[in-house]
Amino acid sequence: MQDLNEILEQIEIAIDYEQFDNVFLLLHEITQRYPDCIDAYFLLGKARHHIGEVEAAFEAYNKCIELDPTYFQAYMNRGYMQHSIGMYKEAIDDYSYVIEKTQYPQAYLNRGVSKYFSGDFVGAIADYNKIFEIEPQAENWDFLYFNRGLAKYDLGETDDARLDYNKALELNPDGNYLYYDVR
Repeated sequence: MQDLNEILEQIEIAIDYEQFDNVFLLLHEITQRYPDCIDAYFLLGKARHHIGEVEAAFEAYNKCIELDPTYFQAYMNRGYMQHSIGMYKEAIDDYSYVIEKTQYPQAYLNRGVSKYFSGDFVGAIADYNKIFEIEPQAENWDFLYFNRGLAKYDLGETDDARLDYNKALELNPDGNYLYYDVR
């Protein structure tokens, strides 16, 4: 018989490939048998989110956090969900908690995007700049330059925005998102 970690790994792969046939049944059985299995609740949240069951996903992520308040990926995913439904302040709070505890660059990126969408362009730029500072070899440099350019443009800093857009294009000439927004 497989051990629990192997089963959870297989479930995660199934979720990533959107093969949900037995995922919910297995996760239900695991959470019944192991009610403190944080990873099972996390995967349940991830699976529920994939199929659009937002409330159930929130419940699963909240259960992760209840069981282990340092389970930062649950905060990240909950923040991502909150952002996707327009709950920007709540998303910013979750990302800020992760940043406070870990300095995780992806949390800065996500928080910057949520700040941008909430109208805090200066705060978004500060978060993007922080990533440049702490992650000198970031793999998404083009995306960071592009996002920072958007915020600068919305602040009326069109010359600086253009510099960021041009740098993004230089780093990724095939970046379709760069051509979508023609500010």
